[in-house]
Amino acid sequence: MKLKFALFLVLGVFACALIAQAGEMETIPWPGGKKSAKAEKAMPVEVKKTEAVFGGTKMIPGAMKGEVFFIPEDSGSLPDFSVLKPNGTIYTKTLNVEPRSFDTGFPGISDRTEWFAIRYTGSFTAAAEGDFSFRVLSDDGSRVYIDETLVVDNDGVHPPSELTGTIKLTKGKHAIRVEFFQGPRYELALQLFVTTPGGTERIFESD
Repeated sequence: MKLKFALFLVLGVFACALIAQAGEMETIPWPGGKKSAKAEKAMPVEVKKTEAVFGGTKMIPGAMKGEVFFIPEDSGSLPDFSVLKPNGTIYTKTLNVEPRSFDTGFPGISDRTEWFAIRYTGSFTAAAEGDFSFRVLSDDGSRVYIDETLVVDNDGVHPPSELTGTIKLTKGKHAIRVEFFQGPRYELALQLFVTTPGGTERIFESD
């Protein structure tokens, strides 16, 4: 009697173990039918995020539109944008890329870290008439146009360097275009500052 009870107890434990194991099983597709197999836990995949250093792919009201172009290696100056087709588009209201190492590429475009150019176009409002000063710090070359007038020419391959230009503007809306190119990786910079009549210098912001 004791032997039968012990045998029954062992069988009961074994059955419980099978039931518990079945709870960890799932049916997965199998050629020719279905087969039960233990589900494997999905391993986390590390995704390298691309920083929006020069701008993001999401359109922002009042932002400057930045067209990204790939340029030939060993380029020594800004390209002729009129003969190039953009490889992607980004948007930003400010240009405030401090001198830094750039190794992340562009969001939604590629992992390009050298030999590229960006043409930003947008607008801003002058609250009053007067002289506006624009200062650009860039690595490598850059140019700033206001209403198609060249105000700052900081072109060429060089370490972070700055130039300032001044233009008299009327009150109201004005167009701005900023051109920039990056030569050999990895160091670069692009900052645009503005000083309004009677004001203090600040990072330029489009509207």
